[in-house]
Amino acid sequence: MASEIKPQNGHQTERPLSFLGRHLNWTIIALIVLLLLCAVAFFWKSPLFCWDCAIDAGRWGQFGDFVGGTLGTFLTFLSIVLLYKTFEAQREANELTRLSNAQIDEENKLQVEWEKGRQFEEKFHTLLALYREAAHAYKDRNGNPCTVDEFVIETLTVCEFNNRDKYLKSTNAACRTFFANVRGSLPTINTHMRLLYQLLSLLSESELDEKSERVYAKSLRGQLSDMELVLIRYNCWRKVGENMRPLVAKYNIMKHLPLLNLLEYRKYTEMGGGSIPNDYIGLLSDELVLWRREISHLFKMACDTDEQQEQVMSYGSLFDVKFSVSDDCRDYEIMLIQKKNSKVGIKDEVAKLLFDISDEDMKGLLSEFHREVFDLANFNEWNNIEDLEQSEKPTYGSISIEHPSGIRECYKRISFNVKGNKPLNVSYYQVEFPKAEPQDDELVAEECFGNESIID
Repeated sequence: MASEIKPQNGHQTERPLSFLGRHLNWTIIALIVLLLLCAVAFFWKSPLFCWDCAIDAGRWGQFGDFVGGTLGTFLTFLSIVLLYKTFEAQREANELTRLSNAQIDEENKLQVEWEKGRQFEEKFHTLLALYREAAHAYKDRNGNPCTVDEFVIETLTVCEFNNRDKYLKSTNAACRTFFANVRGSLPTINTHMRLLYQLLSLLSESELDEKSERVYAKSLRGQLSDMELVLIRYNCWRKVGENMRPLVAKYNIMKHLPLLNLLEYRKYTEMGGGSIPNDYIGLLSDELVLWRREISHLFKMACDTDEQQEQVMSYGSLFDVKFSVSDDCRDYEIMLIQKKNSKVGIKDEVAKLLFDISDEDMKGLLSEFHREVFDLANFNEWNNIEDLEQSEKPTYGSISIEHPSGIRECYKRISFNVKGNKPLNVSYYQVEFPKAEPQDDELVAEECFGNESIID
């Protein structure tokens, strides 16, 4: 795994005294030649190869002093140069060792992270396999093996539910009714749900980066069927499912929850005496999922940009649905505009379905859908968190149905709004990165100029 250590740039190899290092041999030759020239000059008038001549001790002494002084100085200088070059080579070696150790440390960290990721992935897929196995351990009312989808559908079918209380009371009653009809299967349900809780806990405690965590969450969410979501929803509303609520909300497990399959929405369908045909329950549930996604997106954009956000979804030439979120995320409005009083020639199935829903059912459906978005989808936590200053329960307005005259292509207009004294939270993103409270001008001036602070 180790790789070659290379200098960070070309100038790293340039060192002081590099000229002398490149021409050291020529320097030595020049000094030798200089010494020879000095010797010739010194002995110029002395007899050469005269073996009978007496030795001139004075002259040789002077010559020895000259050679010793010159050569000693040169050798001293040369030793200094070599010592410096030794220190420089040692410094380079130390730097290369440091870089090598740093690279080895980095590779070790990557190896540790890779090993953690491998262990997490192994645990995740093991738990996921156990979860899928538990989803096939159910039995129907005759004791025959069935899937979790078949089990939930059968249970919803046999449940007698006509509660028309307000949404929260109706949801609690639906939860009690559902589990009253599955008492014999509670051990199977509890095992199934505990495995899901273990999966979500493993993901939450994994220390994965945000992108990887989101990929795993989407992978898990994509494997949950509509009926599994119904079961998870009711399980979380039980006392024993309280610990699962924050994790289900965090990873948006209820994103594709088919609302109209819930017992508390039965009153709006034909089987409960409402105006929504049973065959169109799935179609409208899917459309409400898209509405909720659009609302979450608009709140995120308003939170990030501090600008008002609006979006219009058109259904043929019959309906427009306009969503609006204020720049401070405190005001939300939906407006359902019916352009004409006939569906003749309309091919859009959703438009025709919206046309057929009675005004009374539409008012109740819009009201409870938004209670779901702002409260129940996050189990009454995100807009009522004690330790989050930017949190407060929202105020729901009344639904207005008007037949304005003089407005082109507006036969009927249904509007509904939600307000809050603090920013409304509809997604985990807003809870994790809450919108800052606005400050008055005096406080801003004091912080900017009096305390020399910077306000983001």
